[in-house]
Amino acid sequence: ASHRHRGVDLVTWVVSGTLVHEDSLGNRGEVTPGVVQVLSAGTGVEHVERNGSTVEPVYYVQAWVAPDDPDLPPTYALSTATSAEVAGGRFSVERLAAGQRAGVGGAPYVHLFLARGALQLDQVALAAGDAVRLTAQLTQVRATEPCELLVWTMAAALGGR
Repeated sequence: ASHRHRGVDLVTWVVSGTLVHEDSLGNRGEVTPGVVQVLSAGTGVEHVERNGSTVEPVYYVQAWVAPDDPDLPPTYALSTATSAEVAGGRFSVERLAAGQRAGVGGAPYVHLFLARGALQLDQVALAAGDAVRLTAQLTQVRATEPCELLVWTMAAALGGR
């Protein structure tokens, strides 16, 4: 069902399947794996999102982030880049093969979400669906199987604290 948002940025990453977006600005997009969707609701926008298939399920992650200025006009964008600027920070995706390492953190606030696969963060094993919040320190992760790690680096804590 169509619903309204105001004063929030919605960042969407599809892990599998297709998500169809339509909004009151006339935008229509098909969000598939490897595409970042950013809807900045600004002064207000009505939208609907639905599964693009009648057969295959859609699995996606959506973060709602407080914008720097909620009084701007709404905007919509799709990008095939594996990163996007978001209010107060950055969203990126790390795709790692088994055994591969990557540095994460280093920002005042970092939120990690493991969308698929498995990895080690220091001495902690993470599985698909696990989330971790870090502050300031730079640390390494090591994939124990192929994985897709969603990373939000922010200047302020999620929720504004």
